[in-house]
Amino acid sequence: MKQLILVVDGDASCRGALRTTLQASGYDVAVLYNASKVVRRVEAERPTLMVMAGGASSGEAQSHFSWRTGPACAERVRNPRAEP
Repeated sequence: MKQLILVVDGDASCRGALRTTLQASGYDVAVLYNASKVVRRVEAERPTLMVMAGGASSGEAQSHFSWRTGPACAERVRNPRAEP
């Protein structure tokens, strides 16, 4: 069984790029654009890793899960020098 990665990001192009790259690397990928639904989605699908856009909502979602029972979390941080 492939490992599931949950990608949470409001930016559709970023979600798409992450999905394509991760699937090409052999992972199952679920995407979510709204961080408010993360807890429900994680409890239902039990991903191995959750990749989220930086922000307060990602911290709230991460704090809901114990490091022993929840997925590992990685935040995508935007480069402040990059153009918007």
